Parts: sequence; C-alpha cells; structure tokens
Amino acid sequence: MSVRPTDEETLATLARDGYAIVPGVFSPATVAQLRSDLDRAIDAERAYHKGTDYRDFGMVMVCCTHARCFVDVLGEPRVMNVIEHLIGESSIVYAFTSSSMPPGRSNYSYRVHVDCPRLVPGYDTNAGVMMLLDDFTEENGATWILPGSQHTKEAPSEEYFFANAKRAVAPAGSLVYLNPRVWHSGGKNDTDRWRHAITLNMCRGYMKQRLDIPKMMAACGLDLTGVSAKAMQKMGFHAQVPESLDEYYQPPEKRKFRQSNE
Repeated sequence: MSVRPTDEETLATLARDGYAIVPGVFSPATVAQLRSDLDRAIDAERAYHKGTDYRDFGMVMVCCTHARCFVDVLGEPRVMNVIEHLIGESSIVYAFTSSSMPPGRSNYSYRVHVDCPRLVPGYDTNAGVMMLLDDFTEENGATWILPGSQHTKEAPSEEYFFANAKRAVAPAGSLVYLNPRVWHSGGKNDTDRWRHAITLNMCRGYMKQRLDIPKMMAACGLDLTGVSAKAMQKMGFHAQVPESLDEYYQPPEKRKFRQSNE
C-alpha cells in the first residue's frame, strides 16, 4: 500500500527505535469523550472483579465492548495507516486494552517486557499503538522504552534497561506506535489522578484474537449501526471461522472469513 508523506518519518523512526511518537492526532473533544467512556469502563470492570485487588486493575480488557467511541477509533485512518503498512490491510485486533495507571501506584505493566513473544527476523506478526488520553509525564508514569531493542530476544537486565531507556513523554491526543518486540515498562504514577491511555495490539488477519471480539460485541449489545466497514473488519468480523458446512459454502460476500491475507 502507498505511504502518506506524513507517515514516512513515523515509519522510519519506528524501524530504527522500535517506537515513534506522533503528537496532535486527536482533538481535545475526542480525547475528553474517550477518557470519560474509559472511566466508566474501568468502573464496570471493577464491579466485575468485585473490587480493585486484581493484577490488571485499571486495564480494561476489550475497550470496544464498552462504548461506540472505541469502535470508531478502529476505522480512523490516522491510526490505522501506519499499522496497515506494517502488517497489511487485513490486520485485525489482537487486543484492545486500556493502559491506565491508577493514582499513587503502578500495575502489572511495571515490569520490563515485550507485547509479542515471537521474534521472526524480517517479519512483523503484530503492531501496536498507544492513544494518549492524558499528558504522559515522568511524574504520572510515562512508559519507559529501550530504543532499538526490538531485535533483542533476551530481556535486558533491569539495571541496563532503566539506565538506557527513554520515557514516552507526550501530550494528550498523541499516538505512540510501538513495535511489540521492543522492551518497555509502564511507569509509576506518583500523582493523585489517573493517567489514561488506550492501546491496540494488532495482528495479521490469519491469526487468532486474544478474545473472540465479534462474539463479545454481539453479547455486549452495543449498537453498531453505521459503523464503518473498516472498523468492522478490524474487529474481526471478516475473519471468523465458519461454524458449519452451511456457513462455509455461503457466497463469498456472505462468508464469515472473506478477507484477503497478506
């Protein structure tokens, strides 16, 4: 696919450093809507877990099941163009979580880790992007990232990592693209308010999602009227395994799996 001139620098930086920051993508109004809906989603998952004493507190597991604004993000070209250049137009959501940090604490993200276990030289199976809904600062836990470490199979020592890692300090409304093989760590939030972001981990269209998003969307009852074809494809609605021979032998336009695979 063609690359917009505005994406060329992002792709070059991402290839070199394993991450790239793009400021000013979302308007303040869009950020406010996403942040408000994310607060409600965190409350809903807190109720599901009956409290806050669980490993993933603050991490909403499937954002698009909670509000329409999260669904619409999946059809946004300014988010998806770079992803599609990296892993193809048939790429789908593997995971769509929040990357929020509670006030006065950290969470499970505060460990030196990668977001993809596979290291295939010369071939990306996944691509990631964080959408910042608050300013990321050193005080509120901006993500630590070790530049260029996407090519390293073994985890660096914590001493080496924190001596050489950079902080993803950026304003609300920014995108932070991440190679899922780059070594990184969530920070610690030393302020008295939440620090919010949402994160997409996209995979190639022939791969499995972490959770069955089409089935979860049907179960959550969210109205998908008017959702773009792109957003539906990204949620995996065109990459479902047929459940019977009748489904398998449907005309191509009616099949559950009808997208190409790069």
